[in-house]
Amino acid sequence: MAKKTQQADKPDKIYSVFVLCGNDRRRMVDQTHIITDMIVGDDDPQLVVTSFDGDKASLPEVLDELLTFPFLSQYRLVIISEADKFITANREKLEAYLEKPSSTGILLMQVKTFPATTKLAKKAAQIGWVQKYEELTAKELPDFITNYAKNEYSLKIKSDAVSLLIGLTGDSAGQLINEVDKIAAFMSSGSSKEITEKEIEMLVGNNRQYDAFSVIDAMANGNVGQALNLLDQMLGKTRDSEFTAVGAFAWYFRKLYSGRLMYAQKLSPYEIPRAAGVWHNQEAFMKLVKAMPGKKIASGLQRLTQIDYASKSGLGTVKDGLEKFIVEFCT
Repeated sequence: MAKKTQQADKPDKIYSVFVLCGNDRRRMVDQTHIITDMIVGDDDPQLVVTSFDGDKASLPEVLDELLTFPFLSQYRLVIISEADKFITANREKLEAYLEKPSSTGILLMQVKTFPATTKLAKKAAQIGWVQKYEELTAKELPDFITNYAKNEYSLKIKSDAVSLLIGLTGDSAGQLINEVDKIAAFMSSGSSKEITEKEIEMLVGNNRQYDAFSVIDAMANGNVGQALNLLDQMLGKTRDSEFTAVGAFAWYFRKLYSGRLMYAQKLSPYEIPRAAGVWHNQEAFMKLVKAMPGKKIASGLQRLTQIDYASKSGLGTVKDGLEKFIVEFCT
């Protein structure tokens, strides 16, 4: 399933300067691709695009690229990534360049900050195209992901599936986009046009959920040492493990709570996992449903909410919070 268009703003024309600023690196890169495609067109990218690392770029080299007349193309595009230091070191000369920019050389700079009150920013906004890409808020993420799946792949995604995806992946728009891309690639060979919890559990959360399940299983059996050891392995797997760990635990505890309620209502062990939306390790899931009291599951969910809040507000770390949670749960 190929992408239709990238979810970013397409400039209304080709400007002399483009400035992309903010902390959302993935969306800035996507926007850079759109601008690059506009400028390159049918020409050879190797003849059009020159890229510099902002920490290493020198102004003479950048200006030379901008002012050199293009060969077998209409424009030359100069991209400077992480250009904050470059701008600081060359602010006045960049201001002078923007007073009389090249008619064929296009400058694109990616920066973290670009204060609108500076002379350079005012001039760039006057003659060019300046866009901010800050990390999306928690409230903005669900709509962003829903629109991304729709606009990029013509896929619908249920609200419960969006919540699960964010819970397992974290609140980074870039990482969420990567996961939707992966799911869309998997679904490209089928006929379904809707992303459900089943696809997310299988493709995004399966490894994290399995890790979380292993820890929770040890907790249910009172094995504090084993649970702490498994948690340490889980958090050490990837750089973003801490950001997604609480979501994985909370997802499984919510399923356990739902399963426990159905178990109290005498539903069959065959029906409960399916009704709870658990598609893998159903036998192990039911073992925990039977073993863990509902009140303990509910208190675990409340504790996980506290850990999440503390980590996001700087009052504690995920690792410390989960370790204390495990010890408290087992005693």
